[in-house]
Amino acid sequence: MRARIRSFESPDAELDLGVPNGLSSLFLRMLVGPQGEPGEETFDLTVCTPAWLADRAADGPLLGRHLLVVPSINLDQVKSFLNAQVARLEEADWQQLAAKLSRIGFWEFEDYQDYQS
Repeated sequence: MRARIRSFESPDAELDLGVPNGLSSLFLRMLVGPQGEPGEETFDLTVCTPAWLADRAADGPLLGRHLLVVPSINLDQVKSFLNAQVARLEEADWQQLAAKLSRIGFWEFEDYQDYQS
């Protein structure tokens, strides 16, 4: 099974209009689903520049999970890169594939446990 990014969303910018010049970070949500099958789930990451990281880490260490570091925020390059990263992944089922995708972005069901009464 393979996955495909169906769309991108961000509260920081209207992505169909591009991103504002000089933006040093962008919250990006990928809506990803199994290729050739219905359904999608969200995977969130922060796209940021080294300057943004330096500013955030000025007071000490910074954990870097779910970060994509780019020289400058070019939305076409970011989308192309993420589409290629997602397309190369393959697993036997969605659960295993989503676990791999969660290394790229925070999966909405990450650490979810099904509690039964």
